Amino acid sequence: MTALKQTQHKFHYGYIICILAVFTMFISMGLTSNTFSIYINAFIEENGFTKAQGASLSTLRCVSSLIGTIICGKYYEKLNMRKGLSLAISMIALSFLIYSQAHTLIVFYIGALICGLGYGLGTMVPITMLLNRWFADKQGFVLGFASAGSGMATIVAPPLMTAGLEAGGVALAASVEGLVILGYALLMFLLLRNDPKEKDLLPYGANTVSTLEATTANKGNKDKKKADDGALKTPLSHRADLLLIIAMFLVGLITAPPSESLAVHMSNAGVSSDTVALAISVYGLFMTGGKFVYGALVDVIGSYKANRLFTCFLVIGFVSAFFVDSDHLIFTFLTVAGLGAGYSMTTLGLSIWAIRFHTGEQATNMVRYYWIASLIGSLSFTTMPGLVADITGSYRLYYGSCTIVLLLIMWIVQRTYRKYTDL
Repeated sequence: MTALKQTQHKFHYGYIICILAVFTMFISMGLTSNTFSIYINAFIEENGFTKAQGASLSTLRCVSSLIGTIICGKYYEKLNMRKGLSLAISMIALSFLIYSQAHTLIVFYIGALICGLGYGLGTMVPITMLLNRWFADKQGFVLGFASAGSGMATIVAPPLMTAGLEAGGVALAASVEGLVILGYALLMFLLLRNDPKEKDLLPYGANTVSTLEATTANKGNKDKKKADDGALKTPLSHRADLLLIIAMFLVGLITAPPSESLAVHMSNAGVSSDTVALAISVYGLFMTGGKFVYGALVDVIGSYKANRLFTCFLVIGFVSAFFVDSDHLIFTFLTVAGLGAGYSMTTLGLSIWAIRFHTGEQATNMVRYYWIASLIGSLSFTTMPGLVADITGSYRLYYGSCTIVLLLIMWIVQRTYRKYTDL
């Protein structure tokens, strides 16, 4: 009866879940990480902090985010998705309300700790868990769609944040933002459902997937879906799992540190401030669009082939970064376009690879382990671009070395596909 109801009605409550996931990523990753440097500058100017003290807020938030990601599994076992995600977003709202009233560094630290905890408990790990429950089909697209929410924040939020800061400083901008986020947390609590069963539904596409699987089985497995990466031939060995964890650690090395150093690298290479601002906007646009495209391609051609394409984008970005200077702006825009699009794979890939290489509860756990490894990698190499620049006089060598690390990562990932799946 339930299955019949799904085939007769075009609307599925999974659409609501997907939209909630987009806004959750907009807040949990977009507002707390991607655009937060705007607030850090305001904190420094209004309170007389040093730049090192301002940077320490980001470091503290990252450490707290790692803690949140580590405890994420137990957290959602004790609570459910509806309560857990709503509470995580409420933590982020509380952190902005604290920022709005803070005047001493210790109070800002408290806000950063709470903000990071909300980030760790409210980003891709629970979003992957939630969408995996609600969607049996089009998983790549919905993960890409949800993840694009963080990219949208880099486009939509900065002008609004800047206007608020100019009108009333941190007190006005952060308090308004905190109240808006708190309102969304309440809306999410009212609309979110933990599982399709709560709406008397099957996951989206469950009927279609079942029909395709039955048809494939009847044809002796000769007519696979075009998007199929191949079924697992055998569970991954402990060595294979360990290699993937190492690869995810290295993903952290080539994502957060180089992306956060982009503007400084371009300025250091002689690119004008106006061009740098434009390039960062282009970076945000390609990052947002790339997540849609990567997610959709995973469903159409499979993640194995999509990985190849987006690895090429990253190689173009890293190699171009090596040649960035004021006389050849083509390299500046190839850098932001390549990295912006390519980083879609390193964001979504952690979730998609875990789902492809594992099943059931193990897949959920591996999503968390992959993100933990990546966050540790990012934290471990946060200062590396600056150290390389201090020693060599530029960031070029760091971006060039990222190309080699990227190829090592993708050799491990793609080799796992070839060895353990029936491509």
